Amino acid sequence: MQISIWQTFYIKPNEIGILYHRSDFKKILQPGTYTYFGRHWQVKTYDLNQPEAQIENLELLLRNHAAELQKHLLIVRTAFNQTALVHWCRNWLIITPNQLRAFWRGFIEVESHLFNLQESLELPISFVQQLRSVALTGIKKFQISEYEIGLLYLQNNFVRPLEPGEYAFWSVAQDVTVRTLSRIVPNPDFPLEDVLIEKHPNFVAAYCEVVQLRSF
Repeated sequence: MQISIWQTFYIKPNEIGILYHRSDFKKILQPGTYTYFGRHWQVKTYDLNQPEAQIENLELLLRNHAAELQKHLLIVRTAFNQTALVHWCRNWLIITPNQLRAFWRGFIEVESHLFNLQESLELPISFVQQLRSVALTGIKKFQISEYEIGLLYLQNNFVRPLEPGEYAFWSVAQDVTVRTLSRIVPNPDFPLEDVLIEKHPNFVAAYCEVVQLRSF
């Protein structure tokens, strides 16, 4: 009985493959049929309808084969002070700090956006509008009406007032809350009133002027 020493692999049109020999990475395989001489060849296939690439030992593979892999993968790596938003079709994905994720290029268009949490926790208005009807753990959204003033707090510390409008903030590293005060009805019951008056007297005075309070 003759034993074949050829191995043949078929990659479907909606797939991509990774070729290994004795567990060592060799190359990325596009759709098609491939035949290799000898044993110990292995091909792992991935469905491109699922954009995120769940590749074992990704960190090690990138260390040794970055140039080859980055032709086919969108690499998203976040540092301790960074987050990322990844978007494809109608899907949004949050990537928290200290993460390494990869997404296949070419079949489904995938976009990534990196954010520095030390620079700002507030998302640009363009993202606020796109995420209006999307609920994501790690992002808090707030609406301030034209009859209100918003008070932004991080870790229960007042940061700044918010004018009427839509806002979204990262909440993966710090607790973010927004409290509202009426611009029409006098409301001297400030949250943490003594601290607010001591550290932010200009804001308190401006608010009192808006609602025509003489004193509190």
